[in-house]
Amino acid sequence: MQFFPLVFSLFMFILVSNMVGLIPYNFTIASHLVVTVALALLVFFTVIIYGFWKNGLHFFKKFVPSGVPVYILPFVVMLEVFSFVRRPTGVT
Repeated sequence: MQFFPLVFSLFMFILVSNMVGLIPYNFTIASHLVVTVALALLVFFTVIIYGFWKNGLHFFKKFVPSGVPVYILPFVVMLEVFSFVRRPTGVT
Protein backbone atom coordinates (compact mmCIF):
# COMPACT_ATOMS: atom_id res chain seq x y z
CA MET A 1 0.00 0.00 0.00
CA GLN A 2 3.02 2.29 0.27
CA PHE A 3 3.22 2.86 -3.49
CA PHE A 4 -0.53 2.89 -4.08
CA PRO A 5 -0.68 6.69 -4.64
CA LEU A 6 2.03 6.48 -7.33
CA VAL A 7 0.49 3.49 -9.10
CA PHE A 8 -3.01 4.95 -8.87
CA SER A 9 -1.84 8.30 -10.22
CA LEU A 10 -0.11 6.62 -13.15
CA PHE A 11 -3.21 4.52 -13.82
CA MET A 12 -5.54 7.52 -13.73
CA PHE A 13 -3.26 9.60 -15.97
CA ILE A 14 -3.12 6.86 -18.60
CA LEU A 15 -6.85 6.15 -18.29
CA VAL A 16 -7.91 9.79 -18.62
CA SER A 17 -5.50 10.51 -21.47
CA ASN A 18 -6.74 7.46 -23.36
CA MET A 19 -10.38 8.36 -22.70
CA VAL A 20 -9.75 11.86 -24.08
CA GLY A 21 -8.39 10.16 -27.19
CA LEU A 22 -11.80 8.55 -27.75
CA ILE A 23 -13.39 11.95 -28.31
CA PRO A 24 -13.46 12.75 -32.04
CA TYR A 25 -10.76 15.15 -33.30
CA ASN A 26 -8.62 14.65 -30.18
CA PHE A 27 -5.45 12.64 -29.76
CA THR A 28 -4.14 10.37 -27.06
CA ILE A 29 -1.42 12.01 -24.97
CA ALA A 30 -0.07 8.69 -23.72
CA SER A 31 0.60 7.52 -27.28
CA HIS A 32 3.55 9.89 -27.60
CA LEU A 33 6.95 8.35 -27.03
CA VAL A 34 8.11 11.21 -24.81
CA VAL A 35 5.25 10.64 -22.36
CA THR A 36 5.89 6.89 -22.29
CA VAL A 37 9.61 7.40 -21.67
CA ALA A 38 8.91 9.97 -18.95
CA LEU A 39 6.56 7.58 -17.11
CA ALA A 40 9.06 4.72 -17.42
CA LEU A 41 11.88 6.92 -16.09
CA LEU A 42 9.68 8.07 -13.22
CA VAL A 43 9.11 4.48 -12.14
CA PHE A 44 12.75 3.52 -12.74
CA PHE A 45 14.19 6.36 -10.66
CA THR A 46 11.57 5.87 -7.96
CA VAL A 47 12.70 2.26 -7.57
CA ILE A 48 16.39 3.23 -7.50
CA ILE A 49 15.95 6.11 -5.03
CA TYR A 50 13.71 4.06 -2.74
CA GLY A 51 16.12 1.11 -2.93
CA PHE A 52 19.07 3.27 -1.88
CA TRP A 53 17.02 5.03 0.79
CA LYS A 54 15.80 1.78 2.30
CA ASN A 55 18.93 -0.41 1.88
CA GLY A 56 21.84 1.96 1.38
CA LEU A 57 24.74 0.44 -0.52
CA HIS A 58 23.33 -3.03 0.18
CA PHE A 59 20.99 -2.25 -2.74
CA PHE A 60 23.78 -3.53 -5.02
CA LYS A 61 23.39 -7.02 -3.48
CA LYS A 62 20.30 -7.35 -5.66
CA PHE A 63 22.59 -7.75 -8.66
CA VAL A 64 24.75 -10.47 -7.07
CA PRO A 65 22.77 -13.65 -6.39
CA SER A 66 24.11 -15.93 -3.69
CA GLY A 67 25.71 -19.23 -4.64
CA VAL A 68 27.01 -18.12 -8.04
CA PRO A 69 30.53 -19.37 -8.90
CA VAL A 70 33.13 -16.63 -9.19
CA TYR A 71 34.03 -17.44 -12.80
CA ILE A 72 30.45 -16.78 -14.00
CA LEU A 73 29.71 -13.89 -11.62
CA PRO A 74 30.51 -11.03 -14.10
CA PHE A 75 28.10 -12.50 -16.66
CA VAL A 76 25.33 -12.97 -14.08
CA VAL A 77 25.78 -9.42 -12.74
CA MET A 78 25.60 -8.08 -16.31
CA LEU A 79 22.35 -10.01 -16.89
CA GLU A 80 20.87 -8.80 -13.61
CA VAL A 81 21.67 -5.15 -14.38
CA PHE A 82 20.25 -5.53 -17.90
CA SER A 83 17.01 -7.04 -16.60
CA PHE A 84 16.73 -4.32 -13.93
CA VAL A 85 17.14 -1.55 -16.50
CA ARG A 86 14.78 -3.20 -18.99
CA ARG A 87 11.98 -3.95 -16.52
CA PRO A 88 10.22 -0.53 -16.44
CA THR A 89 10.04 -0.30 -20.21
CA GLY A 90 7.88 -3.40 -20.55
CA VAL A 91 9.79 -4.56 -23.62
CA THR A 92 9.71 -8.32 -23.98
